[in-house]
Amino acid sequence: IGFCLNRHLFIAPLRGSFVMPVATAHLPTVLEWYRQQEPCSLVLDKLKEEPQYLTLDFQQTFVDTVLNDPVTVKFPPTLAYRRKLLKDYIAAIEENECEVNDDLLGAYLEWMAENSATGGNQPNPLMDGMDSHTAPSYKTYPIVGGNTPDTLTVRVFPPFSQVGLAVWPANLALMEWISSSPEQFQHKHVVELGTGVGLIGLLLNKLCPTTYVTLTDYLTTVTANMQHNITLNSCQRADLTIPVDQRRGIGVEILDWMQPTKPGRHVATENEDIVIDGMCALVEEQTDFLLAADVIYDREVIAGLCNTMSLFLKNSPQCVCVVVVTLRNQETFKYFQQQCGDYNLAARVMDCSGIPDLYNYPRSEVTLYNLYLKE
Repeated sequence: IGFCLNRHLFIAPLRGSFVMPVATAHLPTVLEWYRQQEPCSLVLDKLKEEPQYLTLDFQQTFVDTVLNDPVTVKFPPTLAYRRKLLKDYIAAIEENECEVNDDLLGAYLEWMAENSATGGNQPNPLMDGMDSHTAPSYKTYPIVGGNTPDTLTVRVFPPFSQVGLAVWPANLALMEWISSSPEQFQHKHVVELGTGVGLIGLLLNKLCPTTYVTLTDYLTTVTANMQHNITLNSCQRADLTIPVDQRRGIGVEILDWMQPTKPGRHVATENEDIVIDGMCALVEEQTDFLLAADVIYDREVIAGLCNTMSLFLKNSPQCVCVVVVTLRNQETFKYFQQQCGDYNLAARVMDCSGIPDLYNYPRSEVTLYNLYLKE
């Protein structure tokens, strides 16, 4: 029924088979959510909105469009995710006493037979204390606002590995805000705190090639994964040997919020970081935008975060600071507000009513704040 290509499934069409075209109003959304590893229950519910989802022809269209999508064949979801989605879809078909398409069943059986250690669960290429069997996978997001259709693909790891190796709702909210008005970032220097997988920098580089973006994090495992994703998306790296106001592209720097005035280490490649002689601390560089998404979760570093943001704003009075907050613990957020006051920071909720919904995430849990220095 099928055969493996580069260890990922490629379904060969059945000999002599002919499939009638099927109307698929919801299948583009199913494909987008599959690329992003949205919950299988959500994907299946969207599939069920197709009146023909139980038919053999529709199942074949699902195989051709979703399972054989060139993006996810090359950059697949986790093997466990793929198995569960097909298991649930096949169970729904059988519960309705309908016939299961041969290619759909073949895909499921092949993935069930595939060894988790080699079928998408690659040994972790990141180092220093991480479980060597932790499974990387990929998530792919559409770019909206560019001149031509494009996507961003990032390598991610299970959230329990490290929070900086996963995609969080606040990242998607910040991407929507950027996409709503990308022209404001042209010829600007943007710094992101607690970058994680690097989606914000990748998006800015695609939408605004004249922008200089500095992505920062504290852990080398996270900055190494950022560099991997920069290469994966063929983004431009900034030339760090020229003055800051002339730089274009993406730079990656290790930044410790507890020592924000210490000259940082630029991460040159996935496996190398460098110190540039005479380089000032990042907080002393002229910055036009300071961005942060989902950085308020660890009470122990909140004071350092507020101090870091305050230093950026003092050095660059024109800087626009946007922090995206996912409210998980009310006490932690209150402590953040208290520390903002201690470091002379004020915050106002941003009006996001005109920003289009581009990605799927729980919007009610996410709030964008504009932080600024008190008069």
